[in-house]
Amino acid sequence: MSLGKSRTSRRKARPAAPSGTRKIKPVDLPEALRRAERFRRYYVEGEPDACWGWTGGTCGRDGRGVFSLGPTGLHTAPRVAWAIANRTDPGPLFVLHSCDNARCVNPAHLLTGSAWDNMDDMIRKGRDRKASPRGESAPNVKLTESDVREIRRAFAAREATQEALAARFGVCSRQVWMITSRRSWAHLDQEPPRPR
Repeated sequence: MSLGKSRTSRRKARPAAPSGTRKIKPVDLPEALRRAERFRRYYVEGEPDACWGWTGGTCGRDGRGVFSLGPTGLHTAPRVAWAIANRTDPGPLFVLHSCDNARCVNPAHLLTGSAWDNMDDMIRKGRDRKASPRGESAPNVKLTESDVREIRRAFAAREATQEALAARFGVCSRQVWMITSRRSWAHLDQEPPRPR
């Protein structure tokens, strides 16, 4: 039996990819230019300042268009549109939309930027998760802010159990626990109470 190093300890550790980056497949520009006419069949060209909607294949939750460049595989349609219009590969840069329409392939709406530019654009335009509706403006909400404050007050004063509060407000006891432990409706702690 060998007492040498294990197989895993002999491998060199890979450096972690920097946060906010991903490997981007380069666009085969000659192939993209050869397939440009076929690419044009998959969108509706409108006014120069309007979005040109992609009608070809899509992937992902946002419905971003995809287009095959043969041997190099699938690429996002906006990336191919930018490469055809500018006659160059965007390289490691992201292709961003000024219009925020994932299906748009109008080159006038496409620009390149780094991963940081992409994240900054998302936050500035309110598309990040943290900017999603909270409290009473969230979909399917059952409680109001005053209900949440009353639940917290009654529980802290030991006037009622979580189960009793759940029955009183028509929610499950886990939701009351989430409220009293400030795992949900936490944004209320950051705002001053509204005058009655």
